[in-house]
Amino acid sequence: MRFLETILSVLLYFFAAMAIGALCLFIHLWFAWKLTPEKIRTAIAAARGTLPPPVTAIAGPVGPKEPAEEPSYSDILAKRASSYRDLELKEKMLASLKDELLQWETTLSKKEEVLGQQEKAFQERLAQMKAEAESAGLEAVRRTLESLRPTQAKQLIEEMLAQKEEDQVVTLLQGMSDSKRARIIAEFRTEEEMARIAEVLRRLRQGGELGTSQQ
Repeated sequence: MRFLETILSVLLYFFAAMAIGALCLFIHLWFAWKLTPEKIRTAIAAARGTLPPPVTAIAGPVGPKEPAEEPSYSDILAKRASSYRDLELKEKMLASLKDELLQWETTLSKKEEVLGQQEKAFQERLAQMKAEAESAGLEAVRRTLESLRPTQAKQLIEEMLAQKEEDQVVTLLQGMSDSKRARIIAEFRTEEEMARIAEVLRRLRQGGELGTSQQ
């Protein structure tokens, strides 16, 4: 259940990051391209192929052109001041958006770190559960071996060695009482049998004193 919750959280954060990125891209294009509702409608009409043809001005009688009225110095200053104010407002807005983006990035980074820690803890718990299950299984096999006659236990150990399960054999024999282990090993009499269990015996000797519990 926790694994499903972790996957759902990752998907939620991923789609949230995608939505934030799309919003930031839209805001950037809005100011960079100076978009207006009219421009957006024109672009959509052009994409659909429904853009109306440009209106051609009807030529009228040509007369003497009147000289264009030149703007006054105060008008020029007012226009420049207005442009500067617009530029300052845009710069402040972009700075505010930049700060918000940095905050979002910091928040997403922290959430990714938390998700990474949760994933690590999940993997560690999964490995622990697997080890516990394997240990419980080996304990059941050990009890079974101890309940068998030495000749039967020997046959089972030979089958395990044939399947390259040497580590499990060493673990099982280590968990037995000395007397039971000695009776089972004593069943390996021929040179061929001793050769098969030689590595197990070597590892048992390196393990030092083993369990001394009685049956």
